[in-house]
Amino acid sequence: MTLVVLILLRTRAYPARRNLSWYLVSITVWTACNALAQPRFGESFALWITRISFFNAYFIGTSWLWFCAHFPQLSPRFRKLAIVLSLLGLPWLYLVWTPSITNEVRFTDRWLEAPVGPYIPWYGLWLFVCLLVGIWHLARKGKWVHGIARMQIRYILLGSYGLLAAGFIFDILVPIVTQSTRHIFYGPLIASVFVATTTTISITRNRLLDI
Repeated sequence: MTLVVLILLRTRAYPARRNLSWYLVSITVWTACNALAQPRFGESFALWITRISFFNAYFIGTSWLWFCAHFPQLSPRFRKLAIVLSLLGLPWLYLVWTPSITNEVRFTDRWLEAPVGPYIPWYGLWLFVCLLVGIWHLARKGKWVHGIARMQIRYILLGSYGLLAAGFIFDILVPIVTQSTRHIFYGPLIASVFVATTTTISITRNRLLDI
């Protein structure tokens, strides 16, 4: 959150920087939701927190797409793709509140169990595509930029690889295979460490976003 406040205060007039801020906010909320799903707050509260986590994941994907479209400079063609994928993902903003994603949560042996709904694989696929095409596009940009911009992109990509791997394994693949979200906590924990560390390094060493 410190990174978000810093970016918004110093660079609020620039689309790429605003989108990076919302990307970091979304990851922060995602991590906080998993941390708040505790037995002492009750299963009803945990169900709402779980659904908020899925709701928030939409903004992780879309803010990442829009950041990639604008950084280090605008790519009109990719912006069109970002618009299409963002629109295709809008139904998830409603479906995450229905049994199609998850219908109940229960605490067993200090773990949060949330049986997954039938649409989880499709939601995971959409989110995976958003993150993957953004990484692909940013990697392509990194081939023709030089100097500081290339180093900035490398650090951003490194953090995104960690987010993609951790999120896909613990929040999508493992729940699909086990039909439960018992291990979902590890995804946000590992992903936020990767993203926060690489973004901070890029800001302090390579003047990411000219802060």
